[in-house]
Amino acid sequence: MELLGVNADKHNKIYYLLAPQGVLLSDINDLQEKIPGNEGDTIKELNISIIAALKEIREKTDDELMKSLYRVEATFAVTRPASFSQVKSFINDKMKQTNDFIAGGQLDDAFENCEYILSYSSFSFGMPAVANDLLHVVWRIFHTSFFKDLGFVDEYYLEEDRKFNVELINAKIRTIISNAKKQYAKIKFKPENLDFSDKLKFSVSFFNEFQRLNYD
Repeated sequence: MELLGVNADKHNKIYYLLAPQGVLLSDINDLQEKIPGNEGDTIKELNISIIAALKEIREKTDDELMKSLYRVEATFAVTRPASFSQVKSFINDKMKQTNDFIAGGQLDDAFENCEYILSYSSFSFGMPAVANDLLHVVWRIFHTSFFKDLGFVDEYYLEEDRKFNVELINAKIRTIISNAKKQYAKIKFKPENLDFSDKLKFSVSFFNEFQRLNYD
C-alpha cells in the first residue's frame, strides 16, 4: 500500500505542476497502470517495464511534449466538496504515521509522507480557496526551483542556503487568512506556530496548524 501511495504522489505532483493533457497524460496513466505489474512478475521485470515506458516518454521531442501541456486556470479534475472534518481526519491519520517515522529516525520517509499529504489533499479534496491557497505556499516551498523556472520571482525557500524566506511566507499566509475572514469569520491559521528549522519540521508544524483551520 505504501508503494501505491508513493506512486500516486508522484502522479499528483506531475499533474499539479505540469498539467499534462492529451497523449502525454494518456502515456502517464498507462505507466501508472503498469506499477502493480502482472501476476508472477518479479520486481526486476516490473522495473524493466517501467523504465522502458519512461524512456519512450523521454524520447519524445519538445514539440511533441508541448502539444500536451496547457496554460490553464486549474489542473485538477472536478472533485466533490470535502468538509473540513474529512480533510482533518485524513491529515491527522497521516501525521500519526509521520511522527512514527520521525520517532524511528526515518526522516526521509517522514518528509515523503508530508509530500503525500500535500499532493493527495490537493488532488482528492474539493476545498475552498483559502485551503488551496495555503497548500500552494507549501507547493512553492517543496518545489522552489521548479516555480523559479516557470518565472515566479519570489522565492519562499532558498535552496542554496537551505533557508526559508520567513517574512515573505508569513506575510502571504496572513494575507490569505485575512481575505478568507470575509467569508469564514472564525477561520484561523497562526504563522507564528510554524517551525522554520528545516523542511521536515516546517511540514510537521504546517500540517498541525492546518488541522486547526476549520472552514466548515
